[in-house]
Amino acid sequence: MPKLPTAEYLRECLVYEPDTGTLTWKTRPLHHFKHAHAQAAWNGYFAGRKAGGIDRSRGYFGVVIDRVRYMAHRVIWALQTGTWPKQIDHKNRDCSDNRWENLREATHQQNKWNRSRPETGLPRGVRRSRKGPRYTAQLKLNHQQIHLGSFDTPEEAHAAWLEAVRAQRGEFLRAD
Repeated sequence: MPKLPTAEYLRECLVYEPDTGTLTWKTRPLHHFKHAHAQAAWNGYFAGRKAGGIDRSRGYFGVVIDRVRYMAHRVIWALQTGTWPKQIDHKNRDCSDNRWENLREATHQQNKWNRSRPETGLPRGVRRSRKGPRYTAQLKLNHQQIHLGSFDTPEEAHAAWLEAVRAQRGEFLRAD
């Protein structure tokens, strides 16, 4: 795996607009290239243009720096904080929204808590009971399923689930 570029190097390459999440190429200095001709060609084509593009299979923006592809939200974090993150979470779950207010550092588990899930027609933490027309609330904690109860409505079951996870997940809690 290639060595990650420093924040200083990234700042010589890119400008980040926090309100829009856009990265733009800067005019890069000669020491980024082997010779002046390569520098002039690169700057003539890329300087001032939007950097990166979307990976259609995953929905994330990526940017290629010195022939290595990086996820744009990770580059943005390094630009803004000076350090590379272990994991970044998009608060609104839109992986193409790289506005600074939408990015936060997270653990792998916190990122999973905020992940979109397939539409089941039921709120999170709620399943149809196998025994009659009732709903159960369940919580997975430390790789164990915890049964929170059986309820007459999905709303009641979801309320029980929310109460159980609110303290555990804090700002990473997604009610939907």
